[in-house]
Amino acid sequence: MRLLAALALALAAAPAAAQPDRVINFPPGANASRDGFVAAIVTTGSLDQFAEAWIAGRPQSAITRIAVRGRELKAVVLLSGCRAGPEGKCDVSGRFTYTVPGGGRYGVIDDDALFNETARAGDGVLVALGPTLIVDPPDPMGEWTLQAEIRDNVRGTTIIVRTPILVESPPTGSNG
Repeated sequence: MRLLAALALALAAAPAAAQPDRVINFPPGANASRDGFVAAIVTTGSLDQFAEAWIAGRPQSAITRIAVRGRELKAVVLLSGCRAGPEGKCDVSGRFTYTVPGGGRYGVIDDDALFNETARAGDGVLVALGPTLIVDPPDPMGEWTLQAEIRDNVRGTTIIVRTPILVESPPTGSNG
């Protein structure tokens, strides 16, 4: 609950005209736009640190692409321009696919309620919490990929973004 409260605080304190591409060094393909809808994806080892860094205007300091075995790596989706439905809320869903080195699929997570909150007026940036990855001891090392299909269901627009995830430590034993 503390994480959600910190992130809610970050959202409330975010300037309405925040431009994350000016303060975040996105890898190629990690942010995109279509028909006025913008989506981006980053990963962090700590939502508390991300929220604090967001408030301070330096979110890059809490972003990492390195997954440490046994520790959480949380996906954070940044949104702008989602269209409000009849109740004044955005309706954004996501499909998240993790792939391992060599292209094998590690897992797929569907989130039909990625962001279902009141739309922010103007050019404000909205933050949604994506899935959490925990790399198990036998999982392969190397460059993984997290691909996210982010859909503004009111507008009927889907954006595909992806970010690399690095697993630098070698596999050990089995997990079961």
